[in-house]
Amino acid sequence: MRLDDADELHRLRTAAPSAEEEISNDPAGWPWWADALPRVLDVATRTLEEDERSDDDHRAAVWLLLQASGYLIERERFDEAVAAAETAATADENHLGPTHPDTLTSREALAGALSETDRLDEARELIESVVADRTTVLGPHHRDTLRAADTAALAALDLGETDDAIARLTTVLADRRATLGDEHRDTLVTLHNLAYAYVEDDRPADAIPIYTDVYDASARILGPDHPETLFTLKALADAHTDADQAPEAVERFEQAYEARRRVFGEDHPETLVTRHGLADAYVGVERTDEATAHLEDVVARWRARGNRDDARLLNAVHDLGCLYYLTDRDDEAATMFEEFLPEFRTVLGEDSPRTIYAAAGVASSYVDSGRKAEALSLYERTLAACDRTYGPEHQRSLQVRYEVAVLSADAGRDDEAIALFEQVLDGERELYGVGHEDTELTRVDLLRAYQRTGRHADAVRLLERTLSERTDADEPATLQIAHQLADALEDADRPEEAILRYEPTLAARRRVLGDTDPATMLTAANLAYTYRKVGRHDEAVALYREVLATARQRHGDEHPDTLGDVHLLADAYLEAQRYDEAIPLFEQAVSGRTDLLGADHRATLFSAEGLAYALRESGRAEEAVVAFERVVDGYRRSVGTDEPETLYAARSLARAYERAGQSHRAVTTFEELVARQRTVFGERHEETLDTLHELADTCLRAERPDDSVFWYEWAIRGYRDTLGDDDPVTHDVWCGLADAYLAAERPEDAIGVYTRVLTSRRLLWGEEYTETLVTAHNLAHAHQSAGRVAEAITLYEGVLDDRRRVQGEEHEGTLITAHNLATAYLSVGQVERAIELHEHVRTTAARVLGAAHPLALEAGLFLDEARGGTDD
Repeated sequence: MRLDDADELHRLRTAAPSAEEEISNDPAGWPWWADALPRVLDVATRTLEEDERSDDDHRAAVWLLLQASGYLIERERFDEAVAAAETAATADENHLGPTHPDTLTSREALAGALSETDRLDEARELIESVVADRTTVLGPHHRDTLRAADTAALAALDLGETDDAIARLTTVLADRRATLGDEHRDTLVTLHNLAYAYVEDDRPADAIPIYTDVYDASARILGPDHPETLFTLKALADAHTDADQAPEAVERFEQAYEARRRVFGEDHPETLVTRHGLADAYVGVERTDEATAHLEDVVARWRARGNRDDARLLNAVHDLGCLYYLTDRDDEAATMFEEFLPEFRTVLGEDSPRTIYAAAGVASSYVDSGRKAEALSLYERTLAACDRTYGPEHQRSLQVRYEVAVLSADAGRDDEAIALFEQVLDGERELYGVGHEDTELTRVDLLRAYQRTGRHADAVRLLERTLSERTDADEPATLQIAHQLADALEDADRPEEAILRYEPTLAARRRVLGDTDPATMLTAANLAYTYRKVGRHDEAVALYREVLATARQRHGDEHPDTLGDVHLLADAYLEAQRYDEAIPLFEQAVSGRTDLLGADHRATLFSAEGLAYALRESGRAEEAVVAFERVVDGYRRSVGTDEPETLYAARSLARAYERAGQSHRAVTTFEELVARQRTVFGERHEETLDTLHELADTCLRAERPDDSVFWYEWAIRGYRDTLGDDDPVTHDVWCGLADAYLAAERPEDAIGVYTRVLTSRRLLWGEEYTETLVTAHNLAHAHQSAGRVAEAITLYEGVLDDRRRVQGEEHEGTLITAHNLATAYLSVGQVERAIELHEHVRTTAARVLGAAHPLALEAGLFLDEARGGTDD
């Protein structure tokens, strides 16, 4: 060993502070260690690498390394601390032997350093071996053996073995009291550690009196500012917090903070940790402004230390964010959480409750700022962490799953949203109960999702289940669910069942809430609507009249709700074909809405459209045309030419033109409509094809058969592409084309189309299907028109037999076929057979359909013709 190294080693050993104190208990010595540490590590390590070193040099080097390790722990440089202690322990073992007291001391120091790096299993194994060796060498009650046993108990506690740790500490405490006395520093250390174990065992109330005794004794023996005294004081404050003793916690934390900032300085980690605890205690006594100020400064000071990965910084960030949320400073919380979220994940872990809380806060801020796609992605990631950490049924998991469901619904991912809402609802029913506000909110969201996606049967089942769980049938919330169930049945196209729900709900609401309560009137209006659907128009009108009377009484004649009810009553009269009563009400709705909302408001135009329909259906065709023209012009001004409302109104106008005998204008309007719909909806859209079909029909009725054929051929191509050849609508369009071919004097083309449709309908639905019989009749008529009377007679006879068997002798269709067959007989000279059939048709039609029915009259004319031919 070099002489200058030996001199430096002993000079450092002599100059080093804390000969009798642990580094953590001697803040005054920290500046020396900060300055001398590189030289200590260098000289001591080189000394222990020398084979020819004296015992004094060895002991001095080991002592310096162990003290340096303690200082490195204090400075939170844990890996370097382990390296220094490991060098010392290895050197002692090689130089002195594995069980030498000095070797055991250095191994004990190494175990402590390992525990600071969370290498807990290694630390536990090492300290247990030290306890065993000390017991063998020094005996079980030696002071050093008991110190190692105390450390071994803490190692067990670090590994979660609380019961074992408490039992060990109790034993060590008894031995230390017996050998050292109640107020020896070692005894106080064990008492402190036992109190800590009680806290870890969720027994803070048991820990508080112990901590109090240790603090009082330490203050008396070591002094009030000694680091060990302050360590116990801070632990006592924590215990008060854990025991929900907020005022006591505040008092102790204020003492600890003032003492630590005086002894260690404002920026020391222990001071910052204590100040953080003080802030939490202030929250407990609702001194949130002071708590926030402290935590803001704590976070700033941790930041200034430059280590963003420090868990204590992240804990302070978390708690400050919670305070910001508590005091409505959400934006500041979210901004801070977003900044530190990467460190939360890498340091605390993806599944840490604090990481989960921060991530949820950031996701919420994304929602508030309209960044819903980012919010959904972050919430989904957070939900996975919640499920791993808490389990899927935990409150936090349910809350985050609900947010994912809401955002999924907003993103149009309805199937995913519904599955999530269902999971949340099941969990909340179990966690909170069926009547809890959160459970009810989720139920409503799930119901809306079902309704939005057309899953009405699921909505019915949900509401039936919810209603069955209600205990008070007359409670307003129960009646609301019963009303929703009736609505769901209506949406599911089960009107008769809906009525059976609406009727008792209306009766109950009348009894509980009164006849004029808005909820009562809502049920009455919905029931009236459902009555209309099943043709119970008089009952619908009666209810709508009551709803309107109530609205007038509550709001006056010109209120928007009143005018809406006027429109509903008018609509009910229209459906009941009571046009004289419908028209003045529609006029009232139009006038009131024009004054209130303007002539071109959608609600006004809706009522004007109803008025136009009523005028048309009442036979006032010219007035209907004028009314529909105004509606179309209004929609064009208010919503634009290509909006669905405008296009639907234009179709109604075209129909009104035709009803008024203005066929040319009807055709022109339909042609313009087809052009707009091709642009707006597309060539093969249902609306476009239906208008093409109607245009072709209109041309046919306007005696423009060639135009009709053109439009039918166009329409049939679209229907075949979209619906297929075998769809009933496609068949109807084929038949219309065949009619157009007949009108255009192309009977052979008509025969080909009718034959095609008849074959298809027979295969799909059989010979006796009504539409099959109609098509067979039309095919016979086409043969008759083509002059192929023999084929026509054969077909007519077969159809007549089928219609008599299926529809009956007196059915209008049967009589039409008999009439056509009679005309065919007459055309080929089978006069007697023609007279017989015409006589039957005239007599039966007059009796069943009325003497003035066209069929009875036409059969009479043909009968006179046939008989006149016989007389000749």
